[in-house]
Amino acid sequence: MINCIWWAARELLGGLRRDEWGYARVPASGPDEVDGLQPYAAHARTLAALGRGAFEEAYRRATTVAPRGVVPAFVPQALWLLMDLTEAAVRTGRRSEAQAHVAAARKAGLDAISPRLKTLLLASTGLSADSGESTWFEQAPAVPEAERWPFDMAGVQLYYGEHLRRVKATTEARLHLAAAVDAFQRLGADPWAGRAAPASSTSRRSPRTRASR
Repeated sequence: MINCIWWAARELLGGLRRDEWGYARVPASGPDEVDGLQPYAAHARTLAALGRGAFEEAYRRATTVAPRGVVPAFVPQALWLLMDLTEAAVRTGRRSEAQAHVAAARKAGLDAISPRLKTLLLASTGLSADSGESTWFEQAPAVPEAERWPFDMAGVQLYYGEHLRRVKATTEARLHLAAAVDAFQRLGADPWAGRAAPASSTSRRSPRTRASR
């Protein structure tokens, strides 16, 4: 059991850092102990796919753990994947499915379980929303103890910054995107830092500079 916990932790870390060393080592099925690792592997692969912008793959991986609109019982990875699945769905043109999944998470009361899940639910609501409202993203970092989950918080900063850039709030966008880049780099999540960096650079350009191109 200890070996399995160690493997799961390293697998998730590999998903953040583009280290896929362990993926081929997990059989499709086997003893209960091995089957219990499948959600961890899917979570790691989802993170890796999101980090390199492979959103269709990320959606496919995430929904093996948490089918759209369903919050399975006794599968903690299904809760932790909420924001990842939501982004993957939105990025692949499945906004209505993302909204259904967020609604299911809210109905299941995820925001009352822990500060982390409340943060993920708020950010996921912002990601899946039709409007350009910033309220959900503003509330997410303000959740008490949310800073205990730095990777999640970096993701919130990334998504909020991207949202602000879309609504032309470039100065604010730059601050959030730069914070995301810094956090991802400190965590060694280089693919994610690479995702945030171009957006941050774009936001740094003045309107005059952009117009002259």
